[in-house]
Amino acid sequence: MEPKPALEPKPSPGPKPEPTFADIVARVKPSVVTIRTESGSSGSGFVIDSRKALIATNRHVIAGAQKITVCFHDGISPAESLQAGVKLIHATADIAIIQVKLGRKLPPALCIGKTDVMREGEDVFTIGSPGGIGRVLEQTVTKGIISSAQRKVENTTCFQIDAPVNPGNSG
Repeated sequence: MEPKPALEPKPSPGPKPEPTFADIVARVKPSVVTIRTESGSSGSGFVIDSRKALIATNRHVIAGAQKITVCFHDGISPAESLQAGVKLIHATADIAIIQVKLGRKLPPALCIGKTDVMREGEDVFTIGSPGGIGRVLEQTVTKGIISSAQRKVENTTCFQIDAPVNPGNSG
């Protein structure tokens, strides 16, 4: 009987590398949607609750709309569109929560971060659908930095970024 060769020890796994910018974009992008209305206006939004089918966007994206269509780009099915209804509007903050009429599984919800831990100079990115009537550039990514972490605008504390944001990125 021949002796069995000794097993070589497996190297212990090191710390997991930090995700790259491209890794983060790939993880977030499926949860970003394009929103269209019957008037031809469009904007962007993102999933905030997959189970309840809730999408956050800006109020001005859907203002006055009788018909709201949400287009998903998550690879589950090719650019599938579903109807949505308004669930909540905060006019002063220009925020709207819409609810998709379920007919499919939604991509994962995105977490809304804490603004008190943001620092000037940190990298940020936007994913949206800039463009206008007839020509929307869906799922466009832009990158920038936080220019100001504590900018006062009309009694509201905001953060300012230098990433290019165009009409249609709203949401």
